[in-house]
Amino acid sequence: MKSYSIGITAGLILLLPLCALGAETRTETVLSQAEYRAKVLAENTALRQSLTAKVAEGNADAMLVLGGVTEQGDEAEAPDRKAAMVLYEKAADKGQKVARQKMCSAYLRGDTVKADVAKAATYCNTLGIKDPVGLFWLGYDLQNGVTGPKDVTQAMQVYAEAVKLGSGEAAVALGQEALNRGKPGSARGWFRRGVYLGSMQAMENLARMADAGEGGPVDKVEANWLYAHAARLGSAVAAEKVKALGNQNVPLIRMAGEGKTQMNFTRVYGDTDKSQTEILNFSMLHDLLFRNFSPKMLVGQPEARSHIECYVASDHRIDVCVIREDFPVGQGFARILDTLFSGHMTLPDKDARGEPTANRLFALRLKWSVQ
Repeated sequence: MKSYSIGITAGLILLLPLCALGAETRTETVLSQAEYRAKVLAENTALRQSLTAKVAEGNADAMLVLGGVTEQGDEAEAPDRKAAMVLYEKAADKGQKVARQKMCSAYLRGDTVKADVAKAATYCNTLGIKDPVGLFWLGYDLQNGVTGPKDVTQAMQVYAEAVKLGSGEAAVALGQEALNRGKPGSARGWFRRGVYLGSMQAMENLARMADAGEGGPVDKVEANWLYAHAARLGSAVAAEKVKALGNQNVPLIRMAGEGKTQMNFTRVYGDTDKSQTEILNFSMLHDLLFRNFSPKMLVGQPEARSHIECYVASDHRIDVCVIREDFPVGQGFARILDTLFSGHMTLPDKDARGEPTANRLFALRLKWSVQ
């Protein structure tokens, strides 16, 4: 039996479990923020203990998953990217595919390790061109002439295909190239996609452009929020920005409600000349996400969960989303969000409290399990 549930964080935590796809009844439990945090803390502490024991036994999948928990942080521990890379490299050396992706990218970019293209290649060359990071590596090779002549034009074409597969670093490379060509609007769009796909550098770049109004409107609230996320992931540049700006929390949108107070989403999808519009309530939004998630994405775990924060711009469009938790790491949920949300979702002018939705956040906590 497959079961799944969604939690919506916005003042209250609503946990809506649905046992068996297509079931007609849905039960609801409402927890306070304090109760929910205590529940998550207990679950995550138990998870860390279990994973640590498996890591001691040499389990590569456990190394990957514990690396993801360590990199992202949780209610129990602050993020520690450097410690996470140690776990990823141990898993990669045991042949774990997602961990090899992590180390390929880390050694190419010098992310918590010394940049070393030759070392990166030992991981990158095992991935293949059907893999987002493997395809990014091909683009990197073409752009920089690692194993042959440079071909920047072909490199950009390869990067575009890598973004479709889910490479945030390829999106950053395309954004930087757009800036070099004097196309800041295009650059901002690529950096936005890079944020969806989890790139810390994309967060830095999009924050800088939003702060300066480069390639789009000035939005200092969004810039501060993005800098805070990049700093949480270990960006020294973003940490300096956060220190200078101070702690400026962006208010959450109140999403929950019944009947007339329920806030709906408007989604536009399809080709530009044949676009379609649909109105989604929370249950429909959850089902849309679930339909695009495959249990095959799970990495040796019986469940998957995500904690997402999305920023609503002044035009009430969801501008960009950041995944705070992606468990287990590598499940591919970022690519789903990029496909479904990026530029396609808008919210009403006011939330369920009657407060404006512009320049605010909404948060989603989602969980899937296979039983």
